Amino acid sequence: MTTIAHTGRRYSKAEQELIDHQDALLGYITSRLLVTDWHRADDLAQQTWTQALSQPRRSHAPDTDGVPGWIAYQARIVLRRFLLLRLAVREDVPAPAAVVRRPAAPVAVAV
Repeated sequence: MTTIAHTGRRYSKAEQELIDHQDALLGYITSRLLVTDWHRADDLAQQTWTQALSQPRRSHAPDTDGVPGWIAYQARIVLRRFLLLRLAVREDVPAPAAVVRRPAAPVAVAV
């Protein structure tokens, strides 16, 4: 994830919130991923910030993991989309077919 370090310049309110909550957001996302997907947390955190900053803020209850509710709300949406996409990809992979097809029984036709 792109990090913003404190320097001598003034930050916008959104940038300041990114600075204040970037570690908590990364932990929030990582804790909700499968162990095999931990390396995707940076990308998902970046998507979360993009979503959160492009949407109007709504009042949500504060989250317990140190992430403000409005950011956690967007993180849940990003995570849900990611996990549904992973599930869809897994279902598209054809499994080896072990189906034995029997020929259809002869049908008697009355003439």
